[in-house]
Amino acid sequence: MGVSMTVFDGSDLGVDERRDLLRSSALFADLTLEQLDEVVSRCDVRSVPAGEWCIRCGEPSDGLYIVAYGRLLAYVGGERGDEISQGQVFGEVGMLARTARTADVRAVRDTELLFLPATEFDRLADEHPGWLRRVARVVVDRLAVPRHRRAGDPVRTITVVPVGEVGSLREVTSALRSSLEEDGKSIVVDRGAAPPLSDRAR
Repeated sequence: MGVSMTVFDGSDLGVDERRDLLRSSALFADLTLEQLDEVVSRCDVRSVPAGEWCIRCGEPSDGLYIVAYGRLLAYVGGERGDEISQGQVFGEVGMLARTARTADVRAVRDTELLFLPATEFDRLADEHPGWLRRVARVVVDRLAVPRHRRAGDPVRTITVVPVGEVGSLREVTSALRSSLEEDGKSIVVDRGAAPPLSDRAR
């Protein structure tokens, strides 16, 4: 199976949201506001539907990814590896070592990503040598301590499956949504109210 990905030129992921996303990542946390805006301007927004591959082992390392929304799973040598969730970066090892991809990465949920192309990675490294050292430190830390799903990752999606009469399902999901609204925005997605592909990850 090949890679199935969509590049959104007009994504709803705003500049402030992209900047906050980068700032939350260890890779970009030390950059100044001006440098963050520079990186934001060089990133594309990409969407990967649930079940599709984002990168495949052996492909050229053409850039690195930052997860804006959704969740992915890495496979190394065909074996299940680490989960990759919001705010995390992947693909930087190949960029640093200039090697082909060493893992397969598949979306387990509809996922939205920021993608920094290799040409822009190189330009950023040339213009800010200190940042390249930061990338190297993050890679070394990751190789020394395998990454696993963070215990603090919040639950973002709840699936309600009826085991009896379907008539009460809407009442249950409506009550659940009302309860969750106290902690933030919640929506119910069913067969008749699926959001467009560009919004599904969030």
